[in-house]
Formats: sequence, structure tokens, C-alpha cells
Amino acid sequence: NLVQDFKRTSADQTSLEIEEIALDEYIPRVCNPLKPMLRKEQIELSIDVTPKLVITTCPGIIAQLLTNLISNAQRHAFGPSVDNDINKVAVSCSQNDKGVVISVQDNGKGIPEELHTKVFEPFYTTARDKGGTGLGLNILYNLVRQKFNGEIDLISAPGEGTTVTVCIPVES
Repeated sequence: NLVQDFKRTSADQTSLEIEEIALDEYIPRVCNPLKPMLRKEQIELSIDVTPKLVITTCPGIIAQLLTNLISNAQRHAFGPSVDNDINKVAVSCSQNDKGVVISVQDNGKGIPEELHTKVFEPFYTTARDKGGTGLGLNILYNLVRQKFNGEIDLISAPGEGTTVTVCIPVES
């Protein structure tokens, strides 16, 4: 199953085809191949998706969005300065009156308010020494705004963790 999920996700990320997807099936399929990397870093991943939530969209962008946000949390949120019993990343997906809301939340070290807008700028990173390019959240921001005509929001404070929420408008 893990290999099948990985193959499907890899194929989706290179395709910009529009199709109908059931998010309660698709989101776990995207996240499952990331679990071994997270487990190695002692990060617990939880997934909570509203059942039978179906949208017509580009699955590749959803896959890239989730992969970028989860690996960003893995790379930046935790470290020696974080004093948690368990490092956690939670993916959730639901629908409200504005559209489909996908959220990735961690209980890591958080981001100071003065850096909230900087994290979406190209080439800004605090992890250059770990191979960070500073492009992950910038690419994500542009995909959400341009391809989905959606909104992306960041809530974070030092010691409080970080939540990145993406709202994708859907036709009703």
C-alpha cells in the first residue's frame, strides 16, 4: 500500500489534470508515504478528514501542498528547544461556507510574529544549513493564490506551535 500511495502521489505531483477526488481517501494516501520520515524524527502524524468530502480539483496541487507543509513542519518545528512529550503534526480537512479548508498544525517551537509574512517570501529560510532553499512555502503560497484562487493563513507564536490553513473555494 505504501508503495502504491507513493507512486500515485508522485504521479499526481507532476500532473495538472483536473479530476474529482474524495479527500477522505486521497489525503491519507498522500500522507502515508511521509510517515516513515516523520517516525524517524519521532513525530506523530494524525489525519482528520470529513468523510465523503469530494471536490473537483487538481490532485497534484493538493499533494504538493500537503507534502510541503508536513515536511516544513518536520524540518523547522521541532528541535532541542522544543519540550514536548510527543512531537505532533495534525492534518485536518473540512468544508465551510467559503470552501474546503485544509490545515496542517504542529506543536513545535512556533514562529515569531515579525516573521509571519517573511516565511512566504522566496528564498527565506532558517534551515539553509539543513538544505532548506526557502522556496517551499513560497511555491505553496503561489499555488494556492494562483491555481486555486484560494487563501493561505498562518497562525503561530513562539512556544505555541504553528498552523497553516489553506481555503480552496469550491462551486456549490
